[in-house]
Formats: sequence, C-alpha cells, structure tokens
Amino acid sequence: MGSATISIPVNRLETGMKSGRVVFTWAELCEWLSVAPVPPSANGKSSVELPLKVIAPLFLAIPRAVKSRKVVSVSENVPDLFAGLSRPVEPTPEPAPEPAPPEAPVAAPPVPEPAVAPDVLGEILGQPSKTDWTPAEIVQGILAMPGVAGALLASNDGLLVSGQMPAPLEVELMAAFLPQMFTNIGDSTQEVKLGTLRALKITTGQGACAIFKAGELCLAVLGLPGQTLPEPALERIAGELAQPKH
Repeated sequence: MGSATISIPVNRLETGMKSGRVVFTWAELCEWLSVAPVPPSANGKSSVELPLKVIAPLFLAIPRAVKSRKVVSVSENVPDLFAGLSRPVEPTPEPAPEPAPPEAPVAAPPVPEPAVAPDVLGEILGQPSKTDWTPAEIVQGILAMPGVAGALLASNDGLLVSGQMPAPLEVELMAAFLPQMFTNIGDSTQEVKLGTLRALKITTGQGACAIFKAGELCLAVLGLPGQTLPEPALERIAGELAQPKH
C-alpha cells in the first residue's frame, strides 16, 4: 500500500469541488487504487474526506476535454445518382510526343521558417522561452518581481491553488475571502453604473494589495511597505491567465 497510487474519476470530483468538500467511502477509494484488489474491510462504508489544499490544484490542472469530432452519417435511402448512366467511351490514344531536351535544374528559393510568438507569461516573468507554467511557478515568478511581498492564486470557489504570504497572513483564509470581496464590491460598482469590476486595490497596515479577476481564478498580490506594485505587469498576467490555454 505504501507504493500505491490512486486515480479518482474526474466526474466524481466535480460535485465535491462545487460543494467545497471531497468525501468518498473507504470502499470507493480502495476500488481506485493501483494495487491488487484490497480485501473487504469492515470500514468500507466509512466516509473519508480528502484535503482540498491537495485536491484543488490537481483538479484545476486537468486540461479541458477535447470536443468530439462531428461525424456525418448518410442514410441508406439516398438514391444512387450515377445509376443507369452509360459507360463513357474511352478516347483513342494519341501518339506520345517526343521527349523535350532536359532543362537545367532550378534551385527552389528557401522557405522562411515561421516566426514563433513569444509567450506572454514568459516575457513578463523573465523566461521568454518557457511556455508551460504551473500555478506554483507563476506565483514564484510574481514573488521575484520588484515591490512584491506576497502572491496567491485562488479559484472562484475560494479554494487556494497556490500562494505565499508573509506572516501573520494566512493564504488559505485570504483565498476563501477573495471571491466574496469581488462579488460584494462588484455589485456596488454595478449599482452606481461604474461597470464590471476587473481589479481592486486596497491599502492596509500590511501595505498595498492588488486583486485581479483572472477568468476562473483570482490573483492577489501584496506589496512591500513603502514600495509600488508593478500593476501594469500584474494586470497583463491576470489577462493571460484568463485565456483558455492557461
């Protein structure tokens, strides 16, 4: 059992992720283990709750399913449009022309290689050749930017994806409140006709904090006391995270 791995069906995880609790019975978990069948246990019906801080990043990293290719089926009742047509008359073959003298080979012009567009995240975070980014790598890249003391990514359900904040701040607690802050203040901006809230900047005793909506994620960045956050770069990162490829 110490070397066993477990493969949980994605559709079984979705319900738990939406409710904020991922709970299965011990018997279900045993069925999904990679080892040989586990002997029946008296605790098979006991509920086991999996930690969200472990499950949530793995769940969000699952790529979206590729849409199935459409197949057009043709009914058997479609008539044969070519039935009854007479067989075409084959033309009389003409004598083959005399071969032309060989021409000197002409070198084909070189085909230019297509230009590769730089990755936006790689350009901002100082690694232009890197194209695949995990949430933890994005957070570490933001932490390396000037004026940044902490950063975290959270889902719209308030689950921590990845983050690091200085004490006494708790990343899981901040992740839980970020969607509520956006919803409450966003409702107010709509009421006063300011439009949809995209970013929020607050200043507290811990320093300036910028919060961005990034598609299915929220990005929060805490600044160092007395220093300015790189807000234009952070806004570009949030916009790139909102794209489907990330």
